[in-house]
Amino acid sequence: MPSQLMTDIFRLEWPQLHWAASLRRTPALMLALLGGLLLHQAGAGILGTAAALSVGLAGLRQIDGSRLTSMVLTTVVMAGCAILGTWSGNFHVLALAVTIVAGFVVGLLTVLNEDVGWIALQGSIALLVATTFPSHGLQAVLRGTAILAGGSLQTILLLVAWRMAGVSRLGDEFQVPGGGAPLPAFYHELFRSIGRCLVFTSTSFHFALHVAITLVIAIELDHQLHLKNGYWLPMTTLVVLKPDFYRTYSGGIERMIGTLAGVLVASAITFALHPAGWVLIALVGVCGFFSYALLKVNTVLFAGALTSMVVFMIAVTGSSEFVTMEHRLVNTVLGCSVALASSAIIPRRVH
Repeated sequence: MPSQLMTDIFRLEWPQLHWAASLRRTPALMLALLGGLLLHQAGAGILGTAAALSVGLAGLRQIDGSRLTSMVLTTVVMAGCAILGTWSGNFHVLALAVTIVAGFVVGLLTVLNEDVGWIALQGSIALLVATTFPSHGLQAVLRGTAILAGGSLQTILLLVAWRMAGVSRLGDEFQVPGGGAPLPAFYHELFRSIGRCLVFTSTSFHFALHVAITLVIAIELDHQLHLKNGYWLPMTTLVVLKPDFYRTYSGGIERMIGTLAGVLVASAITFALHPAGWVLIALVGVCGFFSYALLKVNTVLFAGALTSMVVFMIAVTGSSEFVTMEHRLVNTVLGCSVALASSAIIPRRVH
């Protein structure tokens, strides 16, 4: 296994590099962040940028052959989960119950349909982050609105870019083999599959239960240790945890290496150059571009580019990026460790 891991760490899948597709997704990141700063709502700008990033990634996936459907669903699910998380975060027991359900849903859908599971994962991430910053009423709605705005901006700009690039059918950014059943049939079959899996003898049910239990452990670990920016711990656990042990193991190690590299490189740039606000926004765009471009090329490089993007986003707001990134690094290591330990301890039949 160590030799296979080393191979995976250094493997570069250059055929999976799509420069034009990545470039089409970059402007929305910078515009969302710039809009938040111009409105003196840096937090909303970061939420919008994060939503634009996720929706851009959703545009690389398909729901029944449609990338547009994937983006719209991701936007709506993330916004709704952010509102729910903001409200439920006022009560620890309620927040824990909601995240348990979210973890179970992510685990179940990941096994049944990877693209649908990925959308559920984005919603669960928004939920986890929002529960860490609880509020009432208007603040919850504003967070959901910021996510809707960022996701919608990315969707609209991509639709325009696709049309200008001569894409014959909106959403078919790459060649899609075959057609696919109409969406009602797709959802009907998905719900039927979910129903068949909701029995204890189902391996899909076992994995969903595994994810839910592990997520509870991660959340409680954060709660007991009183970690700063502790939402990164359960969020990392949820992202890293996969149905088989090796994917969890390799993904966790690769993410830790990439996170460390991203923190060091981006922090060194901000410390040495003290870039102005507009330069930081440009750096967010550059790192966002490479996050898209390297997604399927190499996990370590992708994690490094994504982490660097977060560093520059924090620097734009005037917060201490060094302290925050130290917290992220610690929480990422802990989150990966929880996922790895869980996959090693829980009986293999759940995989």
